[in-house]
Amino acid sequence: MSILPDIYKRLRTIPDASVDRAMAAALPTADPKEARLITLSLLERRNPEGVVAVVLYYDRLPADLQETVVKQAHQWYRPLREAASHPSPDAPANVIRVIATARVVKLAYLVAEQLHHRPEPIRAQAAEALLDLARWVGAPAPNDADTPACDAQSAKYLQAGIEEAVQHYDTHCQPTTLLALAALAPRAVTAALKHLSNPHHPAVAPMQTLLATAQHPDLHRAMLVMIQVPPLAKSVLKGLPVALEAGGLAEVLSGAHLLLNPRAAGPLQRLAQPDTLWPDADQIAKWPPRLTRALVRWAVSLPFSKDQQVAKLSELGKAADDLTRLLALRQLVAVCDGRDDHLTNEAIARYCFDVQQTVAWAALRHLIGVDWERLPHMLTRLINSQHEEVSGLARQRLAPMAFGRLWDGWPRMTPKQRLDIGRALIKIDNTFHSHLAEKLASPAKRDRLRAMSMIHTLNQGALFEKAMLTFAADRDEKIAASAVRALGSAQSQRAVTAVEGTLNHTDSRVRANAVEALGQLQSTRHLRELVKMAKEDQGRPRANAIQAIMGLNTGAAFTALDSMLNDPHPAQRISALWVVEAMGLFELARHVAEMAVADPDGQVKQRADRVIHELIHAMDPREPLAVNTQPGATKKAG
Repeated sequence: MSILPDIYKRLRTIPDASVDRAMAAALPTADPKEARLITLSLLERRNPEGVVAVVLYYDRLPADLQETVVKQAHQWYRPLREAASHPSPDAPANVIRVIATARVVKLAYLVAEQLHHRPEPIRAQAAEALLDLARWVGAPAPNDADTPACDAQSAKYLQAGIEEAVQHYDTHCQPTTLLALAALAPRAVTAALKHLSNPHHPAVAPMQTLLATAQHPDLHRAMLVMIQVPPLAKSVLKGLPVALEAGGLAEVLSGAHLLLNPRAAGPLQRLAQPDTLWPDADQIAKWPPRLTRALVRWAVSLPFSKDQQVAKLSELGKAADDLTRLLALRQLVAVCDGRDDHLTNEAIARYCFDVQQTVAWAALRHLIGVDWERLPHMLTRLINSQHEEVSGLARQRLAPMAFGRLWDGWPRMTPKQRLDIGRALIKIDNTFHSHLAEKLASPAKRDRLRAMSMIHTLNQGALFEKAMLTFAADRDEKIAASAVRALGSAQSQRAVTAVEGTLNHTDSRVRANAVEALGQLQSTRHLRELVKMAKEDQGRPRANAIQAIMGLNTGAAFTALDSMLNDPHPAQRISALWVVEAMGLFELARHVAEMAVADPDGQVKQRADRVIHELIHAMDPREPLAVNTQPGATKKAG
């Protein structure tokens, strides 16, 4: 039985340093079992002389003992310093291994010292150790809540060692030390950047080569730091497309906050093809919020045209992150040139419907501030916003400007715009009907006609029935025709009686509008007059009468329509074709097709050709429509 365990057990109780020196002297020649006992004893005693011996023997220790050494290394500042200056050829390599593996960052200067006056293998090992430590210190935390990998004070020791290595680059010529410097970015490595600002410094040329080839993620993260150094800016611009092709744009954007400095953003304006440096939509969708937020600054720093920049910022409006969308909106507001910047304001308007109330509210405030020309239409859509503050702001802003804007823009609006905006204003403006009554009482005929058009379109005839009854008897045919049409929304027996009385009016417009109004009022007492009108009246009232009786007496209606399609007067045939088109009468498609080919009148042939294509499209929407651009092709009957 071996007595070694008993011997070491006895030695453990002797505190004299000579015991450590004796065990240290025995360690290099001991067999593996003895070496294990000696190492464990020395580590347990923790005397500097013994720990130095363990460090010198580190490369020959089994893996479990090396792991034990690494765990205790943060307590060995003095032994590691003494081991670094030991004359043993294995000393510097082992010291570097222990410091790098245990990440004893405060002793990084010991590693940096090995770069000077040591053989090439040791210099290369020291440079790799500095790079490993720099990557560990410079790695971004997984999220903002995590504590940094290394405390700031310890990181300063590493930074000082790396910056010294850059300063004395000519004594070791290790490009890996430049990668270590890049790995620390975007820290403020001021001293190293000062040396690299000198175009004649020995580290500049190798750093230029590294940046231009852009093969390492460490370099990608440092590019927006290095671009601020004049001798390196051109190499960064050359390396940026390479970095993107290698999938390194995310690393580049880790330093996007530096673009707030013109020294970093300015050189980017020299890029020839900025589109190659913008990720596609699929990439953006996979990125975390910190990167999509950085894209906002990236979009305004690259030399995009104004239209391209607006398009990129609009694209970020689809991001899932609320802050990304808000930042993109703020940049759009910053680049907007005011009321007449239609493209930018259109992009900002889309943010008014954002799921986040803050974003939607900010977008609407901008459009109000510049008095955007489409603001009234936007306000009418936003009064029903899901966000209470946005809806309230829209109502508050729309009410004072409501009626005047609607009145002035009425002639230029489409029927749908008139209906949508008018209905919205009736809801939010308590003075809407009083303003309309004032216009109806205006001495100007044009105002009265527009007011009655609004009453008809917005179905407000019941509120203005008395005035419409008076105007229906007016001597002016235009006034009477407009009043009769507006009475269609009155929905009262008096209105029905008044409109029926105009079926025999001398003016064809009045008669035509009377037919439409009675259809809206759903009155059937006038069938006899309609049948008579469908046979012998002028084009428009005759066509309206045929359309009205189509649902009441189909046989009589088709007889009258057939007669009208064969009328000798072209205007009557065109009005008849309007009925076929308006009601989608597929039964007459063959007759219309024959007219499109054989009718003696050119305008009738054109209108028939349009109608037959409309019927075909109605039967099969996949069939393209034939667009007839001839004058009068889209007019109503007559």
